[in-house]
Amino acid sequence: MPEPVRPHLPQLWTPPVGSQTTIDFALGVHADGWTHHPAWGDPSFDTFKRIRKQPFHRGAPPYEWPVNGFLFEDPKTRNWYAYVGLYCYAYKGGPDKPLPTCTIYRSTDRGLNWEHLGPLFPDRSFRFDGDTLPANLAPDVSVLYHDGLYHLAYDWSNDRPPLNADAEAPDRDSGAAYAWAESPEGPWHRWNVPIIRNSWLSQRPLLGKYDRAYATSLIRRADDWLVIVCLSAGAYRCWATLLMTTPDPKCAPEDWSEPLLALSVEDDTYFPPLVEIFPAFCHDGYVYAPGDALGADRTFQLIPRAPIEHAHRPDAWEIYQHGCAWHAEDVPHEALGIFGQTFSGSVDPDGRLNVLFSACDSDDIGSVNVATRPWAKPIRDRGFHLAAHKGPALTLTRCAYRGFELNARLTVRDSARIVWGYHAPLTADRSTHDATLHPLSLGSHQELELNQDDWRILSINSDRKPLPIAEGRLDRATEHAVSINRIESDRFELTLDDKPVWAGTLPVLTGAIGLLIEPGNHVSVSRFEITGEVLPAQSNLLYMEAFLGAGLLVSEWDQTESSSFRFGVGAVRRQAGPARAKWNFRGQKCVLWSPKGPDYGRCRLRLDGSDLGEVDLHAPEPENSQIVFTSPNLDDAYHALVIESITGRLVLDCLQTTT
Repeated sequence: MPEPVRPHLPQLWTPPVGSQTTIDFALGVHADGWTHHPAWGDPSFDTFKRIRKQPFHRGAPPYEWPVNGFLFEDPKTRNWYAYVGLYCYAYKGGPDKPLPTCTIYRSTDRGLNWEHLGPLFPDRSFRFDGDTLPANLAPDVSVLYHDGLYHLAYDWSNDRPPLNADAEAPDRDSGAAYAWAESPEGPWHRWNVPIIRNSWLSQRPLLGKYDRAYATSLIRRADDWLVIVCLSAGAYRCWATLLMTTPDPKCAPEDWSEPLLALSVEDDTYFPPLVEIFPAFCHDGYVYAPGDALGADRTFQLIPRAPIEHAHRPDAWEIYQHGCAWHAEDVPHEALGIFGQTFSGSVDPDGRLNVLFSACDSDDIGSVNVATRPWAKPIRDRGFHLAAHKGPALTLTRCAYRGFELNARLTVRDSARIVWGYHAPLTADRSTHDATLHPLSLGSHQELELNQDDWRILSINSDRKPLPIAEGRLDRATEHAVSINRIESDRFELTLDDKPVWAGTLPVLTGAIGLLIEPGNHVSVSRFEITGEVLPAQSNLLYMEAFLGAGLLVSEWDQTESSSFRFGVGAVRRQAGPARAKWNFRGQKCVLWSPKGPDYGRCRLRLDGSDLGEVDLHAPEPENSQIVFTSPNLDDAYHALVIESITGRLVLDCLQTTT
């Protein structure tokens, strides 16, 4: 069996199950003791600090969304250059909308002040050989210096792109291309043929579904050039990465190697969904390719890497950092968090990772900013942030408790909830961009709700109906101290800001402890100390996680509410025959639940790419959900369970995992 995925950062943390101990989950050494998920939420211990005088560019009509960009440090002058992609609001186009474009800024004082230099490509008449339309849409770029020249990869579209052209326009096209210059300020000379045309990909989509290439990173290696290109799959709403090499980027398209797919949900091993990779940078023998998960909150960032000289091979890539890489500041221009792409930057000679990032304010207007952190210290010693932007955010301890004492210190914008006894099913609400928590994941727990002026203790049932237990006034403060203590069997006491405010009875529930915040909220945690017996935590991942994990076409499935499913919801493929789904999970065991029935049939299972044999979901009469597979004990790492139908219609219910 292949090795399970083991991110290098933060250090993998295994719950000390069976021990009576005190763990402060606000310490950086326990960063991996929390759940980190592209759609549910991502608490981050990152050490990024904003460089003052931010933002240096704000969106304004007609380009309200400057939501992509590339930060380049010139090795000759050490000046910083920001190549900012300008888009109309929500990427919209039309006859009255200008085409997306790229503009250049320069800073001579390492990001404190910026000078606007103008457009990347002032010449609006450039055409690729044989084209009748100019290729003037070029918002997203990457830049490197080699052998006395500056080299640039850019995504392009002609003046009748799909987003604003007549659907019948026969000559519309887009893709990736190459240019070079003698200065990072230009003038840039565009090579007369593109690297990739999406008109080619649309005729031969990779794996039958990836048909659009954009957002290209260019990497110089010892003997050749590598491009790392972001791919999308249209209606499937999933993303991947394309790898190609050439001895010289000034070449014909046929001189590039055959495209290979990497960093995607198509593998039978773990890879988180919704991740859009761009842009890459090189450091100390590796190429790093950060990606932004396109959930509603945009808080989860992934950093894969590969040795530079082997990065053309899909199997050379590994997950270097899984979440915990970025946080939104509680400031107006970051109200909707990082947006467009993930951060872009590189490690300077002083050992600092300097990055450009785009964010959106509460009116959804973009801005461009810069930040920095020590490359050697990605995780802070103490304290983390959790933000909820367009959807709720939830993070849970990767272990469970029954009796416990919690002592925490939190800074809260507006409202936050400390939850315990959490045992709701976990899943996203959709398998597309802007995915967030499913309503079912907001039930089945107890909580302390902290608002600006009051507090409440509530017991939330599986239908998400709150049962009020206690409430009181809360003094407004920058930071709150919270103590929740089970003093005996079912008796608890609550202390807020060093004042005892309540003691009473609560049903005792076994489950994870965590934080839940609603859209528009932000919480910073400096202490989250739990004392108690550490128990295994169970998570129940519903069918939508299997949709996300495999990049499925939703229109091919019936999403059904039925008592035959373990939690009342599931999905059945509309057509019989071969079909594939995949659950990503973290844990030491998994159990697959499924109903059986006359429409279902035999399925093959694979765990981390290794064949586990078949399960038979066929039954003459419908049978309610039951355990159909139990895994052996696993390493506490990231895993993937694939289910593939052989006969009948594929049915998806629930994967139960245990730490």
